[in-house]
Amino acid sequence: MSQIKRQPRSERTRSQILAAAERRFAEQGYAAARLEDIGSDVGMGRSAVLYHFADKQTLYHAVLQDLFGGALDVLRRSLAGVGDLPTRIENAVRAVVAYVAEHPSATRRCARRCAAAPRPSSTCSRCCSKRGNAAV
Repeated sequence: MSQIKRQPRSERTRSQILAAAERRFAEQGYAAARLEDIGSDVGMGRSAVLYHFADKQTLYHAVLQDLFGGALDVLRRSLAGVGDLPTRIENAVRAVVAYVAEHPSATRRCARRCAAAPRPSSTCSRCCSKRGNAAV
């Protein structure tokens, strides 16, 4: 009989909160998204959200890490792959496009964040580097 590896309850709850927060931040923006609403989306209160994330900003950065950390990983793997530089760049572009297609809220988050920034060129690299992912 095969055993299914189960995710601990706290990790499942954290993942549910991140998914709800991602939707709220993408749809409403950081300022309008409320911890009460994010908690309500997953059947819990604001205090339960704060149990997993110290504050709204910490939750926001965790969402950004989930969204953009994956894109950076995909990009890095593609660029470090086999082949000459033009081939690796082409593979990287394809991989990032596929990632964005699979994560449409990442595109909305980036567009919203870049539009609100005084210097858009530095904004996305700040999103990704906040949690130790240096911009590529």
